[in-house]
Amino acid sequence: MGDGRDRGDGASVTVTVPHQSRPLGWVLVAIGWPLRLVVILLLLAEHLHTTLRSVGTIGLAVFAASFVLPVPLYFLAAWTRRRGRRHLTVALVEDELGEGPFVLYLRSFSDDPQRARLAPSLLAAIGGPARSLLSDEEQLAHSVRWFGPMVAVGRPRERLPYAGASRVYLPDTGWRETVVRLMSTTQLLLVGLGPGEQLRWELEQAAVHVPPQRIILLVPYDENAYAELREAVRARGALPQPLPAVPPPKRRRRYRYGIRGAVHFDADWAPQFVSFATAYPHPGRRITYSFLTRFSEKFGELGRSPRGKEH
Repeated sequence: MGDGRDRGDGASVTVTVPHQSRPLGWVLVAIGWPLRLVVILLLLAEHLHTTLRSVGTIGLAVFAASFVLPVPLYFLAAWTRRRGRRHLTVALVEDELGEGPFVLYLRSFSDDPQRARLAPSLLAAIGGPARSLLSDEEQLAHSVRWFGPMVAVGRPRERLPYAGASRVYLPDTGWRETVVRLMSTTQLLLVGLGPGEQLRWELEQAAVHVPPQRIILLVPYDENAYAELREAVRARGALPQPLPAVPPPKRRRRYRYGIRGAVHFDADWAPQFVSFATAYPHPGRRITYSFLTRFSEKFGELGRSPRGKEH
């Protein structure tokens, strides 16, 4: 299930890190690309039905396959890619984190599977053979790379980490002190709002140890969950100012997962909600595009302006 590693600080504490196979990861990722290419070719075949039907039996078979196979092949390509990326995710213990700058990503462990999901639209997610399929978490890591690698605390005893943030695994005891140390040294703090008493404690600690300009709270699409958290934060005084109300979406979504927007703060803790709703044509880049357009000025003020434009 995992590998035991000594924490390395002189204490006799062994931390369990998931067992990964980088060769298997690269093989699975490589398999996903030709599968996606086949999906695209089959979709193109639908537009060549007159020509294919005139070829004969083979043409008719390809034409029929173009209606049946794209969906299962797409999900097979997505599964192989996701599984491969999980084997390639950096997994380490605290002492292996190094001294370089990083972005700390805090969230409820129960949100990991949702953040790992891909864009739900088959045609929009494929987009083209050169476009990658990125989960919400991978888009987050890509968006804040100017500050350093994104690091998240790994879920204890998980079989494989999800792709996106590097995982740092902590012992069952003393983990809160480590989280506070990571907060005090991070270049940027991302907090995925969600359920759990632990997450509320982390918000309280963030208010003490992190400058408000370096905190970004990620708002889920679930309005009820956000309203409950907003009330709990207000009642406990977890933050110097209450979280802002979020306007209802202009249109209902068929799926209720993902990141709707973000709350950021000025130097006086005045909060502001920023929506990630966008007409960007590729759902697999929605969060990256939103981050770079909504926060380019903020990133520049923090000394980490993007050096290029996201395409």
